[in-house]
This record gives sequence, structure tokens and C-alpha cells, in this order.
Amino acid sequence: MYKYNKKKISIIIPNLAGGGSEKVYLLLANNWIKKDYDVEFVLFQRKGEWLQLLSPKILVKELNIKRIRYALFSLIRYFKNCNSDIVLVSSWPLTSISIIAWLLSLNYKKIFIVEHQILSKSYINNKNYTLWYLKVLVRLTYFFANGIISVSEAVKND
Repeated sequence: MYKYNKKKISIIIPNLAGGGSEKVYLLLANNWIKKDYDVEFVLFQRKGEWLQLLSPKILVKELNIKRIRYALFSLIRYFKNCNSDIVLVSSWPLTSISIIAWLLSLNYKKIFIVEHQILSKSYINNKNYTLWYLKVLVRLTYFFANGIISVSEAVKND
């Protein structure tokens, strides 16, 4: 008899606070569960309004990270043990850090970057990141992703 293997999707985001992208992932995850996928959220911290609306069938892993700058080694450990078929990562700089961790883990599952904002406009006045640094890091890391999903044509063109 043929044994059906469910596909597993992991979504890496900081938390499930009430933002727009978090709500999109909540809706997608709940829909994927109904379609018989295994879904897990990998959160920096297990908090946010959307947690209570997740299907009980969705696994939530907490990395217990307070700031994104401390995420690299926790993400490497996560990727080394990852058994997902597809990993979705959203929001720069988490996307670039996740690609670096994924490469260092040597466990090359399919990883997709999801970008929700026009990065050059979002970070142009940010004192922590220069536009040059942003462009170089995005070009170096996004090259390795299996795919890049953008929410609009403007985000894609950026």
C-alpha cells in the first residue's frame, strides 16, 4: 500500500504580534493545515495576538531570542535539525541572517524569502544600516534562496 507523506512547511518570523504579515501567515498556516500539510512556526519569542487563533495542529517552536542580532547561532541549530520540505522566512534583516544560518547548517532544505516592504525606502534613513550595506547583503544572501516572493510589483522591482 502507498504511504502518503505529508509535506511540512516552516515559517520563521520573530513573533505573532498583530502585524499584517503575521496575519497573512496565520491565515496561510491555518489553510495549509486544512489541506493536510504539517505546519510549524519558528518564533524568536512565543508571543502575540495571533497565537490564540492558530490551529491546535500547528507546532510552535520558540528560539527564545530577544534581538535579531543574536539569532544566527539559534537559527543554525534549528536548520541542522530541520526536517521541513519548505522554509519561509520574512522581513529583512531576518531573511539575510536566515540564509547565512541555512548555508552554515549544511542542511539545504528549500528556503524561500518573502519580502513585504520596499527595502530601499524602509531603510534609507535608518542609522543602523547604510543603503550600500543593505544592497550588498541582500544581493549576496538572496542569491542562495530557492525563491523570492514579493507582495507587490514595487517590492519586486526594488
